[in-house]
Amino acid sequence: MDDPTSVIEAIVSSGCVPDRKAHQLYRTEAELASIAFAMVEPEPGCTFLEPSAGDGGLADLLPSDRTTWVEIAPVLCQVLRAKGYRVEQADFLTWAEKMLAEGRRWDRIVMNPPFACVFRRT
Repeated sequence: MDDPTSVIEAIVSSGCVPDRKAHQLYRTEAELASIAFAMVEPEPGCTFLEPSAGDGGLADLLPSDRTTWVEIAPVLCQVLRAKGYRVEQADFLTWAEKMLAEGRRWDRIVMNPPFACVFRRT
């Protein structure tokens, strides 16, 4: 991140930093991110989805022109935007239902998932 001003301003104006527990933020270390990226066997031109982008541990390895990032925490979205990523601020489960209904699809999903599970009855 070159200029943290927008992130700092968001923290100051909101008065809070994202709660690690509430948003299940567990940073992906660079070595683990590299392993995860290699495991998806990226091919030229394939599209990526990162549904729990956090502060961008995996984002730094994904091609920005072919990746969609989703993050629920507003301050973390500011961090990602400050890094130059186009991020959707949304609850991924709700957002995904809408995207799938619209016919959106991605070739690869790369993520460090939250560690709490939410089960929905359909």
